[in-house]
Amino acid sequence: LYPALRFVESADSFMRARHANAADVLYEDIAGVLGNFVLGLAGRKLKLEQGERAYTDTERLFLPAITAALETAADNFKLAKATCAMLWAQVRFGTLRLDLPAACAGYPDPERALRQLHGLETVRLTACIGRELPGLHREMARLRALRNETLPLGWAPLTAPLAGSTARLEDSLALLDAAYGLPDFAPWCHQGELDPAAVAACRAGRLEKEKARLRVRLAQLADELRSHRDDPGSGPRDAESPRFEVRPEDEEGRLDFEVTLDGMPIAPPEEVRQLMISVHLDFGEIPPEYLVPAGDG
Repeated sequence: LYPALRFVESADSFMRARHANAADVLYEDIAGVLGNFVLGLAGRKLKLEQGERAYTDTERLFLPAITAALETAADNFKLAKATCAMLWAQVRFGTLRLDLPAACAGYPDPERALRQLHGLETVRLTACIGRELPGLHREMARLRALRNETLPLGWAPLTAPLAGSTARLEDSLALLDAAYGLPDFAPWCHQGELDPAAVAACRAGRLEKEKARLRVRLAQLADELRSHRDDPGSGPRDAESPRFEVRPEDEEGRLDFEVTLDGMPIAPPEEVRQLMISVHLDFGEIPPEYLVPAGDG
C-alpha cells in the first residue's frame, strides 16, 4: 500500500508537471467551445461532460480531464474536437443501435471481436464525418499522420466498402468474420471507446419515456390541427382516430421528416421533431406503435 499512497499524495504535482511538459489541454478550458460544437451537430442533442475516458452513452459525450497525446496544445484541442465528432457519429450513424456484445458473443474471444468491430466502425464513421464535416476530416487525417497511425496489414480490402455513403453497421458486422482473422486494429487517436453497458442503461431509460412523450404530443397536435380545420357550423368532428404517417428524409446529414395527419402534410413543432429524431436514431425508423396518439389518461 505504501507505493500506492505515495502516488496518491503526489498526484497533484504529477499533474502539474505533466501539464508543463506536454502542451496538454484541460477539459475545463475547452468544454465551452466543444460544448457549442456538439450542440451544433445534427441528430439528438448531446451534452458534453467530463469523464475518466472518451465514450458516449448516447445522450452524453464524455472527455477525459486532460488530452495530451500530441506535442502542441493546438493539436491536442483538435484531437479533443475530433474525438467529440467520432463519438457523435457513433450515435448519429447507428453504431450503438444494436447490442454489440451479443453480436460478438459467438467468437472465441468476444472482447477481441468487439475491438475489431470497433475498428471497422471507426473506418466507416470516419468516412461519414468526411461527408458531413470535410474540414475536420482533413484534420483527423493529419492527426493520425502525426502519430503514424495506419490500417493494419490486410485491412485495406475490408475497409473499402465501408467508405461508401450507403454503408451501415450491418456492413461492418458482415465483415467481422474476416476482420477477426486479421491483425488487431490499433485504435486511432480520435476513435474513443465503446461502453455497451452505459449505452444499454441509458437506452433502456429513454425508450418508454420517449414513446409516451411522443404519443401524448401527437394527440395534442391532432386536437389542435383538427380544431383549426373544423367548421364550427358543420357539427361534431369525425370521431375516427387521427392517423399519422412519417417518412424520414436524410439529406446532407440533416435528419428530418415528412409528416402527414389523415393524409394532409403538417409541420410538426420542434419538440415533436426532436422526439422523432431521437426515436429514429434508436431504431433506424419510427415504429408504428410510436405514431398512435395517446388516449385519455
